[in-house]
Amino acid sequence: MWAYRLALSLGDPLRLHERLVVGEETDPALRRLVAEGYFRRGCVLRDRGRLDQALAVLQRGALVDPQHPALHAAVGAIFLRLERDQAAVSWLERAVELDARQAEWHALLARAFERTGRTTEALRHYEAALRLDPAAGAVQEGVQRLQERQRQQTDLAAQLPWWQQPWQPARSDRP
Repeated sequence: MWAYRLALSLGDPLRLHERLVVGEETDPALRRLVAEGYFRRGCVLRDRGRLDQALAVLQRGALVDPQHPALHAAVGAIFLRLERDQAAVSWLERAVELDARQAEWHALLARAFERTGRTTEALRHYEAALRLDPAAGAVQEGVQRLQERQRQQTDLAAQLPWWQQPWQPARSDRP
């Protein structure tokens, strides 16, 4: 019953949405409320396997409230499932920028970085996820996998002839 009264008090939902997107409506609480509705609807669609529809709904929600970190994380997670890793990186980076206290978002971002070949950034975010949630088994596996990959790359580089090894600055013992 309260939802019906709220809907009546807000007026036409399409007009309200248009006013929010264009920027005529500036009430942050109202923006958050509408964005939360988009978030919930997008999660339902995602859980039903309708990833394209969920993506559209969640992105609309992010237009309404660009400061809603869960919307950005949900869009990034869907892009990751669709193997659109570059898009996942940008959405997940924004989610972590808005709220860096979520271990799951750091882990998702690390996975996206790992899939794009950016192992240093991936390792950094896996470690951040471990700091936030030390019991996360999948995160620990990701850290171990990346450390092993870096060790293998170092071993392979050491086997190359000196002229093909990656350049490293000379170390001087002089003060």
